[in-house]
Amino acid sequence: MKRFRPAPLIAAGVVLLLAVLSLAALLLRPAPSAGLVARVSVDGTELLVIDLSLDEPPYEISLLEQAGVDLVLEVKDHAVRVRHSDCPDQICVHAGWLSRDMDVAICMPNRVAVVVSGAGEATSLSTGG
Repeated sequence: MKRFRPAPLIAAGVVLLLAVLSLAALLLRPAPSAGLVARVSVDGTELLVIDLSLDEPPYEISLLEQAGVDLVLEVKDHAVRVRHSDCPDQICVHAGWLSRDMDVAICMPNRVAVVVSGAGEATSLSTGG
């Protein structure tokens, strides 16, 4: 007669629990633009805070005049992306649209970071308000 072994049952329960927790984390993640801002830093200093919750027409921001960096950001539909950069690998450009909490695009050669996070003090760059 075979003895009952709880190890496989416990392992299956742990896997099921991890799957449920992972699914819950994905489903409970804030919706794009729900009070989110994009913080743009150059060389470790915060340069811009873009409010992604505003309903504004698409616009672009060049960092050339503000920080001397040949990098262009595009803001559209509650998201931001690096549209152009003069860096060789274009990793920041390939990061695509950032619209959720903790989305990040980094341009190491230009020392630029774009990080989406919960709302804080933000200023609309297109309206100045």
